[in-house]
Amino acid sequence: MSLTTAREALITEALGVMGNLVDRVEALPATLDTAREEMRDAAFFLDSRVEPFMHQIRAAVDQSTTIAIDDIRQVALEIAAHSMRQQKEAMKETARTIVREEIAPPMHQFAATLKGLVDEANRPWEAWLTHGATAIVAAGVSGWFVLHCFLK
Repeated sequence: MSLTTAREALITEALGVMGNLVDRVEALPATLDTAREEMRDAAFFLDSRVEPFMHQIRAAVDQSTTIAIDDIRQVALEIAAHSMRQQKEAMKETARTIVREEIAPPMHQFAATLKGLVDEANRPWEAWLTHGATAIVAAGVSGWFVLHCFLK
């Protein structure tokens, strides 16, 4: 094989590649037009799918919001119930302390006073005995005074 034959083969090969390249460059505007049409169709298709997708997203967000609000409401109710139980227990303990420290001592004193009065009421003879003794002493002193002052 001679050098010219190789050179001719290479030139022939290069011309073939250049021919393919020219064919492809000439076909490029048509391919670009086709691609542009397909892109336009894809954009229209995508636009037609966006609105339903947005509705689905909105519905999912609304549902998620409802679930979150219900969960928050439930937790808030549980916290409120727990807080109310704690406050109720604190109020009971405060009431017990007030009764034990503020009300019980005067009530015990009042009960003791009432018991003394009841005991006196249950023994009327002591009062009559006191009255009788007072009357006898008064009569004796009056008699002695009369006898002593007028009979002398």
